[in-house]
Amino acid sequence: MPIFKYRTALEIAWNIGAFLDLEVGLTRNGGRGSPAPKSRDSGSGGSPRPVAGEEAKGSGPTLARSATRQPDSTDEVVPVFFLIGRSKSGTSWLMRLFNSHPEILCRGEGKFFGEDTANALHGALARSKELKRWLGHNPWTLRDQDPNLEDIVANTINYLMQEKLRKSNKKIVGDKSPFTSPGVVEEIAAICPDAKVVHIVRDGRDVAVSSVHHQWNNATDQGGRRKLSREKVAKREAYRDDPDAFGASGESIFAGEHVAEIAGSWSTSVSRAMADGALLGGNYYQVRYEDLLAEPVGEVVRLLEFLEADSGEEIARACVEAASFEQLSGGRIQGEEDSSSFYRKGIAGDWKNHFTEEDRRAFKEEAGELLIRLGYEKDLDW
Repeated sequence: MPIFKYRTALEIAWNIGAFLDLEVGLTRNGGRGSPAPKSRDSGSGGSPRPVAGEEAKGSGPTLARSATRQPDSTDEVVPVFFLIGRSKSGTSWLMRLFNSHPEILCRGEGKFFGEDTANALHGALARSKELKRWLGHNPWTLRDQDPNLEDIVANTINYLMQEKLRKSNKKIVGDKSPFTSPGVVEEIAAICPDAKVVHIVRDGRDVAVSSVHHQWNNATDQGGRRKLSREKVAKREAYRDDPDAFGASGESIFAGEHVAEIAGSWSTSVSRAMADGALLGGNYYQVRYEDLLAEPVGEVVRLLEFLEADSGEEIARACVEAASFEQLSGGRIQGEEDSSSFYRKGIAGDWKNHFTEEDRRAFKEEAGELLIRLGYEKDLDW
């Protein structure tokens, strides 16, 4: 397939040498690993357990895409993982929880993946005519086989994550990777086939409510970049002036078709990520936001075991406490709302306090089946 399509400024040209650094593992004449054929059967989507029984597929001598190396120990591979999830599903909470572990460095958001996204590493390189020209006329890259863009992306990811890890004195490194596209897991499987992926899912109705507040907070009149319609601004001001009165009025916090749009987007992205998890075999782990809330220490122990970090109960408990809602929200107790905060309320099931009957109907039509698969509803009679 063509790997360079459009023109863009090569913002990371200063580090172009790292793309071909043999110490990081790029094999110029070796073919890249190919993921297993994509499966759309996700099995039991609600289970917070790894998909078992398969190994990540690969062929030929290739870049060790899922590992980074400590500079002083070239034989020691350091595990790499990606924390993914739909926006407002608890990815920031889980990132901070992981990062509080003495062996894990977890940061966000590198925006490595997204071949069709201009502000992602993969997309920026795919669109760069400057990079294509440089590769095509450089004596170090003129070989029998053209440089492979996915190898370059993988090599860059490893280089950047290695540098941060080296300075941290930790052992495992992870990136909180947003859903830049529905195919993010498939892209990870192609570029970093041996990496581990933790996918956190949350009831899409709570995602929808949190997304509205997130939009309100990121409006241009609040110093953000999102331009809101007059209707959305009016709803925001009315809600913040008196949340109880707003709720009692029967008015929806959603404007126009917004709830249906969020439901469709949530269903598409989460379903696709769950299905594509099969490409990673046992390196894919799915956990529910609600289960983390209900049994935080037990769930964190299992997550740490999956990442092969110290998973003792004492350490897991310390991580949970370090990333508690009270800590992240600046002292509020869980359930105490601050609509203007990134960590607004920290509870499950808050959608019941906000959805109108019309909101329920619209969400059910777009995403009811996925709610059932994930265990949030038993049937469509809700």
